[in-house]
Amino acid sequence: MPTDSHVAVITGASSGIGAAAARAFNAAGYRVALAHEPTDEARRLGAEVIATLPRPEIECVGVEADLLDPAAPVHLISSAAEHWGRIDVVVANAARTFRGPFFETELNEWDAISRVNVRSTWLLARESRDHLLSTRGSFIAVSSVLATLGSADALAYTTSKAAISGMIRSLARELGPFGVRANCVSPGAIQTEREATLHGTGRELDESITAHQAIKRRGQAADVAAAILFLAGEDAAFITGQDLVVDGGWLMR
Repeated sequence: MPTDSHVAVITGASSGIGAAAARAFNAAGYRVALAHEPTDEARRLGAEVIATLPRPEIECVGVEADLLDPAAPVHLISSAAEHWGRIDVVVANAARTFRGPFFETELNEWDAISRVNVRSTWLLARESRDHLLSTRGSFIAVSSVLATLGSADALAYTTSKAAISGMIRSLARELGPFGVRANCVSPGAIQTEREATLHGTGRELDESITAHQAIKRRGQAADVAAAILFLAGEDAAFITGQDLVVDGGWLMR
């Protein structure tokens, strides 16, 4: 069982799935480093997450990290390790997306999605390796059901998520002999602030999504956070290299 000496590092933690994961890990007894973009809005949201954590007596801190910058994962991991002296779990959740036909995707946007979604995940794994070996910890990335389903108008994002799923399998092979596990979760259509920005809200949207699902309710960020917390914990001690789909039964394989 985690104690308040255990440390989780979570990217994209100022909103959505990342914020829900921060709450779940805090409630389970982890100290949490909440990474977020270096913007006024992300700082405000991150501060709100920290102020409303269920166990405020356990120290949690916000860390600014622009994952377009290859130095950001290094800074994030080193900051958490220096502050607390250990890292037990890394959750690579932050992501960038673009909606539009693949032939209209600009090169700089393709590269930005790759840097944030794929390169930063690799760098987080690389920089946290020694810490996770020391604690026999866990590395968890967030992929997407789109990596399997595909998606019109989201080719760059879908490609990046497929890369993450493959990366996790390779990490599991390399880290497993040292007692470190690597897994990913693949959310389906989850109600988050990002979904509202991209697709709006309303009954029509909800019904169009639940029509694909076996479970006839909308998925919440807390549903995904619970899966991430499970993969980090002792109950998943013999699980590695897996992609846990959290989609209400949209994708079945």
